[in-house]
Amino acid sequence: MPASLPLRGIAFLIDWAVVLVLSAFIASGSGVGEWSRLLVLLVVASIYEIGFMVAMGTTAGKMAMRMQVTDERGNRLEPDKAILRSVVLLIGIFLLFIGFAISLLLAASDPMNRTLHDRLAGSIVVRV
Repeated sequence: MPASLPLRGIAFLIDWAVVLVLSAFIASGSGVGEWSRLLVLLVVASIYEIGFMVAMGTTAGKMAMRMQVTDERGNRLEPDKAILRSVVLLIGIFLLFIGFAISLLLAASDPMNRTLHDRLAGSIVVRV
């Protein structure tokens, strides 16, 4: 059963809270400037999203909401698809949320609630 958009939104907020806390902790301890903090955020978000997807097929936020990311047949994503999904998601977020807005519109019009990054990677977020 596909995960609902509200649950996916809550999972997203949990994940980004973790990413922001980790990024702030790393950036404050290293004494980096403003632009470097953005780079730290990008690196932490990339490692977090790609690492969780490749290792576990989910993220901390999705685990908390009892969701898993699978391929269209219900199997665990292959690492290349997990990486593609994560990269497209992060690019959309860092392009002033334009990609994020497009993803929400696509998900709202799809019976499986697939976003842009889900469609490109052939993935579905399901309830477990």
